[in-house]
Order: sequence, then C-alpha cells, then structure tokens
Amino acid sequence: MCLALSKHFRYRWREQFGEEPPAPERIERICSESIWLQKGRLLQEPDGTQYKLLSTFWHPERGLVIKIDRLSDPPRAVTVITGRRKGSGIGDQGSGKSRKARQ
Repeated sequence: MCLALSKHFRYRWREQFGEEPPAPERIERICSESIWLQKGRLLQEPDGTQYKLLSTFWHPERGLVIKIDRLSDPPRAVTVITGRRKGSGIGDQGSGKSRKARQ
C-alpha cells in the first residue's frame, strides 16, 4: 500500500508528539502491529447520501488510534488520537477532572 498522510494527520501528530510524523511506511507498520477495530466502508443513507467509515487501528502499547481512509486513491492516514491532549482530562492529565477542578 502506498499511504499518504493528510494535512490533518500531520498536524495532529505534531500536536500530540511534538515532532514531525514518521514516514508513511512507518505508519503502515504501526497499523500492521495494531488491533483492527473497524473496517473502512462506503455507506449510504436511505435518502441516498453517501459517507465513509474510516478504517480504525488501535495500538495499545503506543496508546494511540490511527484512522485511515482506505477508499481514497492513494489511501490516506486521516488522524491520530491519543490521551495526551492538553486539558482533555485523560492520558497524562490523570484524574479525569479539568485542571481548574483539580486545584
């Protein structure tokens, strides 16, 4: 697979990890080591509106979820999700309470 990295994916990787995202081949390898949570599909509402479900991969050791649009040409890494986001109350923040509530 020849994976592309979307602008949003690159932005989110920098935001979450404070560094440039790895090469697409490395992202593919991370996905191959991950648990496949959801298969990408093209779906259609009863009114004919189409939408995509993204392929979703969870890498528990790295603590991240990667979403891939496998239906685009070439396939694209769309976003990365972690518990590291500042002020989210999860991941590195610990208690699940807002910063203000913890003070």
